[in-house]
Amino acid sequence: MNSIASAAEQPNESCFPQLGFKERMLAFGVCFLIGTFLEISSAGALFSFALGSGVKFAIVFSLGNLVSLAGTTFLVGYKKQYENMFDETRRIASIVYLASIVLCIVLSLAIGFALLVFALVVVQYCAYVWYCASYIPFARDFIKGCVGKIFSSSNSGPAPAPAFQPFQNA
Repeated sequence: MNSIASAAEQPNESCFPQLGFKERMLAFGVCFLIGTFLEISSAGALFSFALGSGVKFAIVFSLGNLVSLAGTTFLVGYKKQYENMFDETRRIASIVYLASIVLCIVLSLAIGFALLVFALVVVQYCAYVWYCASYIPFARDFIKGCVGKIFSSSNSGPAPAPAFQPFQNA
């Protein structure tokens, strides 16, 4: 049985229990689309990083993440969302993800240092991917394997050239 059908059969513990399953799915979809739109539209402000300010990008990108994340409460509710996020397998990713969102917004408004804000956006995105991968069987193992191959091939570098030996007899 797929997860959507099983979610429809579970008791409605969402943040709006008066909504039916279709309405909750619609609300989740709307939040997800708004969040995704904000994240994509924030790319228009990436040029501001080159000019030394990433405030607009960081805030819009982070708000997009928060709206998308808030949409899941229509499906499972605040309590279940909290339990899911702070389950043993997701705890560290969730803490890093939420902390990077908050730090990204606060630091971009407080100091606006573009390089630090950009680093927090990268951390935010990586933590989000790692968090989402925890819901997909073997996804974290796949990511670890890909990253491992990328770094193991980049560390080895090109093979050294053979030493030139003009007077060696063959």
